[in-house]
Amino acid sequence: MSAEYKTFHKMVKLINTTTRISLFSWTKECDWKFRILRALPVFFVVTSTVGSFLLMWNSEGSDVVFAGIYAFGYSQIALTVISMLLNEVNVEKLFQWLHQLHQKRDIEEISLIFHLHLQRTQKFSWLFLRIMFYTFLMTWMSSIIYTKLYKKITPRIPFILQENWLFRWLANIFSSTYGTINLSINEGSMILIGIYFIESFNILSDLIGKLNESSKNKQEHLKFIVQFHVEVIEEFEKYCEAFFLVFLVQMATIVIILILTFSLIMTSSTNMMYYSVIATVMLQLTLFCFCGQIIHNKSERIFTDLYQTKWYEMELKEQKILLLMMKMSQRSLGIKVAGMYDINFVMFMQVLKVSFSYCTILYTLILNIEFVI
Repeated sequence: MSAEYKTFHKMVKLINTTTRISLFSWTKECDWKFRILRALPVFFVVTSTVGSFLLMWNSEGSDVVFAGIYAFGYSQIALTVISMLLNEVNVEKLFQWLHQLHQKRDIEEISLIFHLHLQRTQKFSWLFLRIMFYTFLMTWMSSIIYTKLYKKITPRIPFILQENWLFRWLANIFSSTYGTINLSINEGSMILIGIYFIESFNILSDLIGKLNESSKNKQEHLKFIVQFHVEVIEEFEKYCEAFFLVFLVQMATIVIILILTFSLIMTSSTNMMYYSVIATVMLQLTLFCFCGQIIHNKSERIFTDLYQTKWYEMELKEQKILLLMMKMSQRSLGIKVAGMYDINFVMFMQVLKVSFSYCTILYTLILNIEFVI
């Protein structure tokens, strides 16, 4: 077992183990009486979301805006957990495909290319997963401390009386911890698989570049490139399908939370809780948009790499294969929201522009409401 595969296996094992525990996936192997526990994750996140909206409904002034951040944050978590439950099998299949990438190839030069790129993948994966984990941890701790200091903005939990603040706070700790864990699992899975797709396109580019070198295994080499290209396209479509709901929910709630948080920062620029929320949401937005943009650029590059080969020195049969691949690579791949809007650098800038524009309007409304009160 190679070093990069050990690192990858460790990451996937951590994600799968945490998923089995948090989503009660282990109940699938138990008696049917225990399978009702599969409904508990939905109950937890829906209860937290309802409590957050109840808090927003009963708040006044700027507290409404802060409660709105909680409400839409828990909405993001709730829909993410539901998506994880619905697409658990599809995500497992994607991880199985990633395992296959680490298998040794028959042709030595192909194995070397895979080894070099997958080794680099582990470094980037660990880096981004750690940044994401510590950012989520910072926001979780800030949330717990803030609700402890300001009791009136503690989300209401159904079935717990309003007067029992301690039980409400403990329930809020549990719900926020559970939600943060599941959100981290989902984000980690998306980013890890996304990085592997980026490196898969880099592997394809290097494999295509090797066609210019004289080799006895050129036909086998070309056959492998075609098969791997088709494989990457098919798996990427499965990736977009598995995280379709997550992409839609994440981008919608990110915009709303940014607008609400920016407006609160304009009223109180010294509250560190607001900055931790901004850091988390901006990290989500940045990772999504950068990952989508890079995948789009890498998939477009395949066409150029194919054209730059010495196709004019190849046999007619090989030229036809290259022509077919060029035709396939003209349809550039990318992550889309609702299957329509590309997640890329353009969307990153548009989201920031919309957030700043609408937060100024919301800030004016908050000042007017507080003045009237």
